[in-house]
Amino acid sequence: SQLNAGFLSIGESGSSNHVYISNGGIVRIAGILTLSSDPASQGNTITLLPGGTLTVSSNAYVANSSGAQASFQISGGVTVLSSNLVVGGFLNSTGIVSVTAGGLLVVTNGAIGIGNDGTTTNGSGTGSGTFSNATVAAATLNLGSTAGGLGSLTVQSNATITISSNLTLVSSSLSATSSVTLNGGSLIVSNGPIQVGPAGSGQLIITGGSHIIRQLWLGSSNNLGSGFCHITGGTLKILGNGFGPGQGLICNWQEVDGGDLDGSGTSFTCGEYSTTAGYTMNGGMSSWGAGWVGVTHGFTGYYTNNGGLMFISTSLTVGTNGPADCASGAVGEVVLNGGYTYVTNAAHTAVLDVLNGTVVLNAGATLVVDNLIITNACGHFIN
Repeated sequence: SQLNAGFLSIGESGSSNHVYISNGGIVRIAGILTLSSDPASQGNTITLLPGGTLTVSSNAYVANSSGAQASFQISGGVTVLSSNLVVGGFLNSTGIVSVTAGGLLVVTNGAIGIGNDGTTTNGSGTGSGTFSNATVAAATLNLGSTAGGLGSLTVQSNATITISSNLTLVSSSLSATSSVTLNGGSLIVSNGPIQVGPAGSGQLIITGGSHIIRQLWLGSSNNLGSGFCHITGGTLKILGNGFGPGQGLICNWQEVDGGDLDGSGTSFTCGEYSTTAGYTMNGGMSSWGAGWVGVTHGFTGYYTNNGGLMFISTSLTVGTNGPADCASGAVGEVVLNGGYTYVTNAAHTAVLDVLNGTVVLNAGATLVVDNLIITNACGHFIN
């Protein structure tokens, strides 16, 4: 059976209205799809089941009014949206989207906005998403907004999420956090960056799965944002755009307690634009082409290894030269309390260059370096 409509509104008034599409059912909407368009409207849902198909030629709004609550459940079947999917974009609204049971969600011409209106600057509701045993493709994925919205997304096993442009997590203050939790599956953002906390607060938590991204930017360039990435399991590969500063991972707060962080084709940078810029390893493994600890004058970069395994194949540069004196350069601080830090390659040309700052090698830690350079008065090595 088929249904063709100019627009579809579920819960224009009243609560607990439900629409199910399954078993060869096809619904085509030429305009918009709305769920819960009245402030008192609660618990309205649209559910895709195996064999169902939904196409929407404009935006789809989940919780389409202040104070409303609604859910978009894709439990199998195929959903194709030609514009944005807005989940919890209105004041005090609560929107939920879930893609499970082999469901397919395609938003390749628009954005998935969770806790916003599809952009990171508007919308003030709360949105959440769960993707498990699912396939999701979108141009852009935005969580939260600087106007007061909050978004959270959890990715579980057997889910593949492909974002062709950017993934951004923001909030309106440092005390409220938007988050992405990767417990399994695969997140692929191979073109644009993932920005965690360029405004407000954002968290990227990785406990499992295998993920490939272009760049990871944590925090903001004006200290009005906080970005945290915590890896305890799984694999994250950062492709990057080269070995120079700011080309792969830009630290605000990076912690590796397990799993594998693979940036072997790019660099990590701490202390380029954040006053608190640290990379801490308590376990797990990290691989990088280059490391930059302390890059921009006025900021200090930190790298601490308490028990992980770090490989750097070309160079680890600590601090920068100042035009006048030590104080006019950037400062880097490297503290090795445990674990293993290797700055080496097969040709033995890798370099640890201490320009401005300190490298501390404590008992119980292992440091292996092809070439150690400490020729500046501003650079120090303590063993």
